[in-house]
Amino acid sequence: MSKMKSNLTSKKVVLTSFFVDTLDIIFNGAIAFSTGSSIMLAEFLQGLADLVTVAFLYIGIKRSVKRADREHSFGYGRELYFWSLCSAIIMFAGTATLSFYFVTGNLPTQNQFRITFWRILFYRSVSSLIFMPYF
Repeated sequence: MSKMKSNLTSKKVVLTSFFVDTLDIIFNGAIAFSTGSSIMLAEFLQGLADLVTVAFLYIGIKRSVKRADREHSFGYGRELYFWSLCSAIIMFAGTATLSFYFVTGNLPTQNQFRITFWRILFYRSVSSLIFMPYF
């Protein structure tokens, strides 16, 4: 079996993710603003959070390969951990906050909930009567 050398680096992965997230933002934004869909708007904002996350990772990769100098005698390699932490905070806190905001903004009112409850109960009862003999 021959071993193939992989040319895949973390920098290439991050740059690919950056371009994919950019396309995702463009398409989700166009769909969200043309249809008025709050779900697509949430996806658009999540894509923005992902793009910021990837940008932080790219900054970390670029800064971690800097050579040692007088101020940092061991180099900048550990700076990647800081930017990864910033990336994770944005990913979890930012996306969770946006999701929570859109969920609470689209919760049904009490009257809508009652109507939906009775519809579900009705359809469930009818479907049970129709399909019960087959089980």
